[in-house]
Amino acid sequence: MKNNGLAVAGLPTQPPAAPAPLGKWVSDILGKGFQARTLELPRDEEGELCATVVRHLPAEDPWMITGTTTTPTFICLFLHGWNDYFFQRELARHISLAGGAFYAIDLCKYGRSLRKWQTFGWTDDLVSYDLDIYAALEVIREEHPDLPLVMAGHSTGGLTAAYWVNRHRDQVAGLLLDSPWIEMAGGTSQRFGARALAELFSRRAAKKEVPLQSADSAYVDSLMGWDKKIDGTLPKRLEPFHRDPAVAGWPLIRQWKGSADAVVRFGWVRAITVAQKRLLSGEPTEVPTYFLTSTASSSGKRKREMMFTDSVLNVQTMCANAWRLSRRVTMERYPGKHDLFLSFPDVRQEVWFGIHRWLAEALPGQARPISEIGETAARAICP
Repeated sequence: MKNNGLAVAGLPTQPPAAPAPLGKWVSDILGKGFQARTLELPRDEEGELCATVVRHLPAEDPWMITGTTTTPTFICLFLHGWNDYFFQRELARHISLAGGAFYAIDLCKYGRSLRKWQTFGWTDDLVSYDLDIYAALEVIREEHPDLPLVMAGHSTGGLTAAYWVNRHRDQVAGLLLDSPWIEMAGGTSQRFGARALAELFSRRAAKKEVPLQSADSAYVDSLMGWDKKIDGTLPKRLEPFHRDPAVAGWPLIRQWKGSADAVVRFGWVRAITVAQKRLLSGEPTEVPTYFLTSTASSSGKRKREMMFTDSVLNVQTMCANAWRLSRRVTMERYPGKHDLFLSFPDVRQEVWFGIHRWLAEALPGQARPISEIGETAARAICP
């Protein structure tokens, strides 16, 4: 195992030659220790539809963190955000270290599940992702029928996960959220305005493009690594990690993240605002919830600033509404990017440590405590 943050991650930059087959696990593009399987979903107005589930097999992973058990005691299912796909291998390795069987979904019309006839990321109702989640859980339950479930999600995936948990609270033992988009930046008034405008256009042309520049495109640029010409001198604390992908640049499949096809549409905006309203107006759950955000937001105009802050969402608005999700919310804030799992390695070390601490508290007797894992392993860098 190499977990000192010095080795460049061998992440793919091109899609696979062919999608994973239906009903069969095959090697995934993330490399040894990761497998993928296509899940058939009901057709929609655009044609055939599918989701893809990815699983981590630590016994086959050469970058497995030392001390990882191969007998899981809980399940974790992760949902990616808008204009995204699953590639956060370090998250999978830490969940496995904690005793979890890690799975992730590339939702329909994203990443591994995107087909050439489909509108990138399109949905007009976040409830439609229940089908993706049900299909994944059916496969997962065949492998682990009695283990408790932790749902996890980032950004729009965090909203989708929280919305699903709110409606299926008796099926979940924990909720792990990384910068979840649970409210518009301007709060309730902006959500009402956005929904009214989206409703107006959705009646005639739900797939009409919203004529606004997405903050997400600038955020993707911030994942390209530290550039001395633009960003200045690399901070001394990051010099030991100069080959870490957060410093050297995260290898991305640009057809799946940062694509020109990833445009925001009015019907999609309506779906987001409806889910946000129903989630925040619903009865809080009793599900233990770990709510992770950056310490600050930024405008998304300066790349260096974006590497230490959330340049996509308003963290103050998110934090102000966290209590509406659950009566058992633990909040932690770190000086990292919109996706804390892709932040600089010293930030990620503290994020992983916090996740291990929370898991042991939320799932006592199931998730392994740090006293068993060891503090070094709990902060391991292994992208």
